[in-house]
Amino acid sequence: MKGTGRFCLCCRIYALIKMAHHADDWIDTIRKVIADITEIVEAHRLTGNYNYILKVVLPRVEHYDAIYKQIVRKAELSDVSAAISMEILKSGMALPVEYAR
Repeated sequence: MKGTGRFCLCCRIYALIKMAHHADDWIDTIRKVIADITEIVEAHRLTGNYNYILKVVLPRVEHYDAIYKQIVRKAELSDVSAAISMEILKSGMALPVEYAR
């Protein structure tokens, strides 16, 4: 992935998070943790084996360790798995309007 000019947030990492405990305040906890980390540009609560997926945008993959440490210091997690995006195949905000009635 190439950046333009001198500013490049070329590294996109998707972190899958599994919480250690499920209690009334666990959703609030993760919301507070991710709210303060500007590199997390998207977050979704999931069904299945993981509770959340975070889209993290960084200048270099080496910066991910600092983000990881910020998250694990503030939230009790049972698992974090990360995947690095190698190439954007499709991106955009167009919505399928054929479902609108």
